[in-house]
Amino acid sequence: MWNLPVFVVLGFLVGAAARMFYPGRQTMRILNTLVLGVGGSLAGGMFSWLFWPSVAGQFQTGNLIMSIAGAGIVILIGAFVAYKRNLNYGGHTSS
Repeated sequence: MWNLPVFVVLGFLVGAAARMFYPGRQTMRILNTLVLGVGGSLAGGMFSWLFWPSVAGQFQTGNLIMSIAGAGIVILIGAFVAYKRNLNYGGHTSS
């Protein structure tokens, strides 16, 4: 069960890294990015258990990679949706 806290920490770090490597004004809030990172990391890590089952006291490299990939994919999808929503609803005013 130590995998779940590790997935949460990895998701938090991926979310924080996403904010650092994409500077400037963003349409998503910091907390949203971190939550998406944690959620994606948990989803990716749990999905990886289909291929690399959890073994007590051991971490599988595949689990960690899938956890990081899941966080990155969910953050990218979330950023794309937030960007599109901003373009459609709040980005422009007409005179």
